[in-house]
Amino acid sequence: MGAGYAFMGSPVQSVIDEILGPLLERGGGHIEVVAVQGDEVRVRLSGKGAAGVGAEFIRAEIVVPALKAVLGDAVQVRFVDSLMPAEPDAEPRATGG
Repeated sequence: MGAGYAFMGSPVQSVIDEILGPLLERGGGHIEVVAVQGDEVRVRLSGKGAAGVGAEFIRAEIVVPALKAVLGDAVQVRFVDSLMPAEPDAEPRATGG
C-alpha cells in the first residue's frame, strides 16, 4: 500500500460514496476525503457526525474500521476539521486508527 491511493474512482472514494456517506447522512452527518498520501487517508466529518456525544464512536467504531476493511490494516485514518488545510503535510488535530 505504500504507493498510495488516488481517491476519485478508487476504493477510498467508493467506501465513502457507497457505505459511509449514506450511513452518516441518515443521522445528519457528512464525510469527505480531503487528502490521500501513501498509507494515510484524511477525512473530514461535518454535521452531527463531527461533534457531540457520538462523534468518537462514529470515528473509532464506524469510519476507521470501514476504511481498514477495504484498504487494509496498514492504512492510517486522520480526521481533519473544517478549519484545517487539506494539504498532506498539515499536522492532524485529531487522529483515529
